[in-house]
Amino acid sequence: MLVAVVALAVSCLAVAATRGTQVLRIAESLPQYESNVQHKLKTLEEVTIGPLQRLTNETSRLVETRESAEANLHAGGVERPLQAAGRGAVLPGPPEFGRHELQPWGSS
Repeated sequence: MLVAVVALAVSCLAVAATRGTQVLRIAESLPQYESNVQHKLKTLEEVTIGPLQRLTNETSRLVETRESAEANLHAGGVERPLQAAGRGAVLPGPPEFGRHELQPWGSS
């Protein structure tokens, strides 16, 4: 029985030594993993966040351009028809699309 206890203790020490060695090797290679992970995160950011950032910037620029144009119209005393008419109002169509009597072809 003493032999079995000694064998078990030696086995446990061997497993502990093996695990300790593996932990030390991983700890030594962490700087390599860190740079690898940082590189992958940078690539991921370029692929996902970069285009989204460009889209956001372009959208903001367009909104600012539109707001600037609307401010210029208001400054000149021109109101937008929908705002002037109010909600639910029926606005007249453009003059070139006014109502005309339909006439058959060939009759003038």
